[in-house]
Amino acid sequence: MVCGDQKYIYPADFFHPDAPIPEAPLVNKYFTKVTLPIGASGALILGNYLTSKPLYTAIHKHFIAIPVAFAIACFYDDYMVKKCARRDAIIYDYIITHPKDFPPIERVKYKDCLDRWVPKRFH
Repeated sequence: MVCGDQKYIYPADFFHPDAPIPEAPLVNKYFTKVTLPIGASGALILGNYLTSKPLYTAIHKHFIAIPVAFAIACFYDDYMVKKCARRDAIIYDYIITHPKDFPPIERVKYKDCLDRWVPKRFH
């Protein structure tokens, strides 16, 4: 893909459909699946507080809201994965069909990019 000892970087390699996909971090994997049910339960507790009821009144609503919120979070995660895959496929197709707009980029090391640096010392 992009890493390695290649002399040039090809922009299409970033969006190639067969390229290996790095595993998502733990927070990204479970964020919506945890926060949405907690938020739903918190919203029910807040509603009870604002209407001056005991906080856990109508506990059956929690037993319904938490699994429903978890299911919504799962569907949302799947939707976002499919949406991003579709976007990447469109970008990849555009790069492949318009190669003159995306020439290979020559790899440059940091030591070749950085200018000489001399600290100014005031006495």
